This record gives sequence, structure tokens and C-alpha cells, in this order.
Amino acid sequence: MISIHMQRINDMLRGEAPFDRAWLVRSTGLVRDLIALPWEAFPPGSEGGNAKDDIWLDDAKFQEWSLKVQADTRAFAELAKTADHASLHEAHKQMREVCRECHLKYRNPEITRGN
Repeated sequence: MISIHMQRINDMLRGEAPFDRAWLVRSTGLVRDLIALPWEAFPPGSEGGNAKDDIWLDDAKFQEWSLKVQADTRAFAELAKTADHASLHEAHKQMREVCRECHLKYRNPEITRGN
């Protein structure tokens, strides 16, 4: 669900879909709320699945990524309410980069998509 909304936001900010502020605010709010959920799926003892072992080998760094993307997402959701297109695009780019780097570091390659 996160990736669907992120792609739709990306399309809008790239001009591949019409800009709709109300929809953007709603969608960024959903992403903001949803982004807090995945981290609970990785408690100690839950090794395996689609995650690399690095999650459990360096929990402090993984938690740092979690806090960073959540903060970036909250900031982006606030910007969506009033910011100009250039500011939105830059904030979205920053948020996407954090997502991408975390996925590259902690997801097994066969499930890492273009996020």
C-alpha cells in the first residue's frame, strides 16, 4: 500500500499525473501513518523471510533508518498542505532516497523494486 501511494505521489510531482493538492494531502497522510507500521515486523527472533540478516545484526542502525524515514514522511505530509511544487519535489526525493537506501541495505534483492 505504501509503494502504491508513493508511486502515485511520484507521478504527480513529475507531472505524469494532474496535480491535485487535496489528493496529495490525503495520500501523504496515509503514507505518514502507514510508514510507522513495518518496523514492528522485525523484533528479535523474527529472522528470515524477505529481510537480510543485517536487520538483526545492527538493530541500532536499522532503528535509525526507521526514525529517519518516519521523520521525513511526517515533514513531507506537512509540506503537502501548502508548499510549492519545487519544495514538494525536493522533500519527496529526499524521502524516497531514504526508502531506497534502506531497502537496498535490508531487503533481499529479489524483492527490492525501484523504490
